[in-house]
Order: sequence, then structure tokens, then C-alpha cells
Amino acid sequence: MANLKDFSCDQCSKKQRCKKPCPPVEWYANQDQVEPGREKTIAPESIGIRQFPVWPKSLSQDETVFQLYFFDRKPPDEIAITLYIHRSTVYRAIKRAKDNWKKSLQNS
Repeated sequence: MANLKDFSCDQCSKKQRCKKPCPPVEWYANQDQVEPGREKTIAPESIGIRQFPVWPKSLSQDETVFQLYFFDRKPPDEIAITLYIHRSTVYRAIKRAKDNWKKSLQNS
């Protein structure tokens, strides 16, 4: 197997008069070929249509923060790291959730 890290056509002295690829380049160019006798033909009708499961409804960012904070008891800093969002976004989502909860308690 050739080491292509050390090889570059730009540094090759034969670049100007090159007629056929050097062994490392030839190996790299032919690496996707299948050896004779290993190729198999599959009838299209033998490949069934794959049934994919229905994905569950994706939660909104606020719902995810709500679930992680109130049910999973994760601290806001950890939630921010987990969801790749800013801490202030997590704190605002928690505040909105608390405000909505207070409103629902007052209305009932």
C-alpha cells in the first residue's frame, strides 16, 4: 500500500513530461475497483422497500429545557452545554415556563 501523505504530484520531477500515473497515484485512483469474481449482481425485485418508523414529534427548545430542568433536575449550565445553546436562553426558557405555570394556577 502506498503512502500518499508523503507523495505529491506538484513535487514530482516528472510532472512536466508525465504520461502515465506514478504507482502511488495509480493505487489511489484504482482503489475503488472490485477484484474479479467478487462482484455480485442483485435482482432489483429482491430488494424490498424498507419501511421506516414514524419519528416522534420533536419537542420545541422551551419544552426540552422544561423537561430537563423540572423533570430531569439538570442545572441550567448543564442544559446549555447539552443543547448547545447560551445560558441566558436556558434561563429565559425556565422563566417563561414558571410564568406560564403561575398563570395556569391563577386561572384554575
